Amino acid sequence: MGKIKFAIACIHPELEAAEVRSDKDFKQLKSFICCRLAFKIYEVNGHVCELLQTYRRLVEDSGHLCDDHEAQKRAEVLTMTDECSDAIDKTLKVIAKSELNHIQDEWRLNIESLNETLEIFTEFIHQTTVRLEEQRRHPMSRDGPTSRHEGNLLHPHPGMAHARTSVIAAVKLARLFLTQLLKISNDTENFRMVSDLTTRELDIFVTMIATISVSTKSLVYGLSEEIGEDQFNDPVIIHQSITHLLSAPRLIMLMINYIFVPNLSHQQADQPSPKILYKAWFCQME
Repeated sequence: MGKIKFAIACIHPELEAAEVRSDKDFKQLKSFICCRLAFKIYEVNGHVCELLQTYRRLVEDSGHLCDDHEAQKRAEVLTMTDECSDAIDKTLKVIAKSELNHIQDEWRLNIESLNETLEIFTEFIHQTTVRLEEQRRHPMSRDGPTSRHEGNLLHPHPGMAHARTSVIAAVKLARLFLTQLLKISNDTENFRMVSDLTTRELDIFVTMIATISVSTKSLVYGLSEEIGEDQFNDPVIIHQSITHLLSAPRLIMLMINYIFVPNLSHQQADQPSPKILYKAWFCQME
């Protein structure tokens, strides 16, 4: 109940997580968790309100009777009831989640985003290859002389193949990096997450991890104009994405060193730090 109380406090007035400088006002219930719970409460409220409105309309239309002709409406109410129950169950799970669970959920979403980006880019390459082969087979099917740009499309620079391979490799490496971070966070035998992090520290960490998937998407969409939206087709955005991708891993590893500390409860003084296992984790190839 304490978490729900302060989650509601996060809703009114609405608080931006990045603006929270101290968790003291939440009586040790961090805004990092309460804000996430607040979104679930919004969802539950929406389902409950819709269900109650449907009940009201059903009672008014049926005259307090539920005959056979009301079967469809009863089915609608039952469906909404199930949705409410499901939303409440999900909210209870959110209440029980730890800070680490929330961080891991964010990582999984970023991995899914990278999977989607890779799928879109490979499909773009496939469609482009098919179109080029079709144009080579029927070069005379088009009226008028071939422009220089069209000629470049029919005979792309040899480096394009290497560029496409590099982009695919970059996306896969980014996905592997996040996957291995997820594995490290589950290695409770050798590592533990510190418990005194502030909301600001937690949000910075989550945001920095998200930078990888967001920048990768911007880069891929920017290099593939036909699948990208207008806001991605900007050299400045592409340059910023590359800069973020080059700097983010180093900053993330610095945060990892700070947030996930060696579990020394069973560690002898003369043994090396468990951080040496980082190398083993990142050398594992799936």
